[in-house]
Amino acid sequence: MAPTRTTAPRSRGVAAGVDRDQIVAVTIAIVERAGVSAISMRSVAGELGVSPQALYNHVADKEDLFDAVTDTFFRQQVMHDLPSEPPVDRIRRLCLRLWDAGRRHPAIVSAIIDRLPVRPCPGPLQFSEALLEALNDAGVAGEPARTLYVALSTLTVGNAMLAAASDRGGGRESVARRLKSAIAMSDIVDGSPISFARLAGLIETDEGPLQPGTTTRELFITQLELLLCHLTRQGVTPS
Repeated sequence: MAPTRTTAPRSRGVAAGVDRDQIVAVTIAIVERAGVSAISMRSVAGELGVSPQALYNHVADKEDLFDAVTDTFFRQQVMHDLPSEPPVDRIRRLCLRLWDAGRRHPAIVSAIIDRLPVRPCPGPLQFSEALLEALNDAGVAGEPARTLYVALSTLTVGNAMLAAASDRGGGRESVARRLKSAIAMSDIVDGSPISFARLAGLIETDEGPLQPGTTTRELFITQLELLLCHLTRQGVTPS
């Protein structure tokens, strides 16, 4: 005689021991391993060892799931425990935190950016509000604040993506060697040689941001400080 089944299959979130934080963590892991296209309620549930129905106690659908990922990511990686400090220091801290997060988790940041125009979420909006508030507190408002906000945001995210790509390419020294090799190769376009003399001169200089000893983070900080100097030139007290 077959044994009598005394428990029902796990399908509800609470009964299955699944919480929102676990769901978000697994979703992030899938995105970083296989990309956004690999995300579905079924794939996340499979990683957790529960039925897809178990997730619906915590997220409404796939879009709500990625909203949760976005908000959690910004809360944990960028906006946590921000101290009270002068406005230029706040700007620097926000940008460095976003850069660090983008370098460590490029797939997540890239996916968030792709979705922002059509589905803005509180997490990125909170970052934007904090950055604009710091600019205002630094004495920059209106169109100049908008211009600096865009410049700071695009510099930070773009530089983080390049740093992550450099990591995948074996680090900045490997990338620099390949770049030097490519520049050294002669090339002909429409019968005329291409010259990379200026770029070669920049790379071969004894000091500078493209030297192997300079880290990607140091390179980003150099560029960030150039933008922050714009604030001091407008009369803001340096922090």
